[in-house]
Amino acid sequence: MAKKKKTIALTGYIIFRDKRLGKRPCTREGQDVFLSAMDYPRAVLAAGGFPVLYPPLPDQDYIRRAVETADGVILTGGAEIVEASGKRSFK
Repeated sequence: MAKKKKTIALTGYIIFRDKRLGKRPCTREGQDVFLSAMDYPRAVLAAGGFPVLYPPLPDQDYIRRAVETADGVILTGGAEIVEASGKRSFK
């Protein structure tokens, strides 16, 4: 029997419908878009994990359940994560 892959939750980012883009992502007019760079899920898969994308929804129960159902969590992104936490995660 094959070993079960660890489920790794990945966050992404939203392009809100009111942002003015030179070229819109493939979507209907008026829709928000949830995106993630493909590097993250590819790296998790290459490391033997099972990547699952979770949109960043502002609901505490949703966040708790997403974290509880995953074996690990990767918060993708950069400065916005550091700014939101108020702490630097690197030196």
